[in-house]
Amino acid sequence: MMRQLLSSFTDKKTYAFILLFLGSCFGFLRFATDAESYIIALFFALWGSKVIFSGEKIILASLLLSISALFHQIFVFWWIGLGIYIWWNYEQHRLKSSIKYISVALIVPVVYFIVFRFTKNDCDNLLEFIFHDYVKNPSIFISLNSTIFLMTPISLIRTFIQVHGYLSPFLHKYFWALIPAVIAGIFFLIGLFRLKGSITKKSATAQEHKYAYSHLLIFALQLLFAAISNGNAKFMFMAPFVLAVFFFVKYAIKFSPVFYFSIGIFLWNLSLAAIPLHFLQTSADEPMAKYIELHPDKSYFFPKYERLDVLLDYQLPDKKFNIYHSKAELDSLIHTGNTVLTNAVNNTVIVSRGSMLDNNTDLFSNYTVNIVDSINYNLGTLYISSVK
Repeated sequence: MMRQLLSSFTDKKTYAFILLFLGSCFGFLRFATDAESYIIALFFALWGSKVIFSGEKIILASLLLSISALFHQIFVFWWIGLGIYIWWNYEQHRLKSSIKYISVALIVPVVYFIVFRFTKNDCDNLLEFIFHDYVKNPSIFISLNSTIFLMTPISLIRTFIQVHGYLSPFLHKYFWALIPAVIAGIFFLIGLFRLKGSITKKSATAQEHKYAYSHLLIFALQLLFAAISNGNAKFMFMAPFVLAVFFFVKYAIKFSPVFYFSIGIFLWNLSLAAIPLHFLQTSADEPMAKYIELHPDKSYFFPKYERLDVLLDYQLPDKKFNIYHSKAELDSLIHTGNTVLTNAVNNTVIVSRGSMLDNNTDLFSNYTVNIVDSINYNLGTLYISSVK
């Protein structure tokens, strides 16, 4: 779909390497190899962008963007961006076109209501169902603290290239991976030098101008929402695609820098992200999940639990375990004489977005903590401690 969209604005050789660049971006690579719905939603969003530019297909575009938003709510911002494009572009039939666009999107609340009404869920009303994770999951929330100024640029960088705390132990143990990483760095540097004189502004039509800036608006809305969600990189993964639409509609960019950046990002993310994440245990969550499977009757306390919960639900969907997450639950268990196992202390913390947002230093200050078991994995050792 991206190929068809770009083919109107650049030559075949250039857009072939743009596609390599976009497909190699870590944000896309991450969800293309994971059980998430983002990629399907992106497909329908790009399809919507394509048809709205090719002619007066407002109903089809709104339908495609509505389907995209049903696969993942974050794509509501893409729908808003194209809605503003329609308002800008269809000056003679602005109100009529906008009504058509909005009317089709009413299928979204209708579908939500049907699913809410006729499926089993833990919500009391439709709004709670729509905003389920924000209502039911205390670890997911809107934030306006100073952390967003650190996490947002880091997450935006990670949308393009993988930067993560596991790279330090990974490269220390598998030093050969430095070879493709260094080659990737060289390609990046050559690409930067080749940028000079390679970008010229096109004499875009009024429609192309509005189309380009509507996609820049989509990027801005996605970035803003990701920022107030503690710089959540998941909400930025479509950024390279909307930025590609903006830049290649507005500017003529020569093939040379596109080639070098594409090869560089491919080598970097293949050697430092795709291969290690697929073949190695880069975090202690996998061995911890295996330990819980072998000791299902014990009580566990995990203040950071999202990925571990997903692993257990995926591997053992029909089993229930004694897993607790809140300080109040921990206090209650200890006061009733239970011994609780945890991985939240005595372990080397790999720097990540999650570890930078965690604040668990005082959780165990009133209790006795002892290491009771350990498990080696690819990049380190997991220590399991008892809390009494």
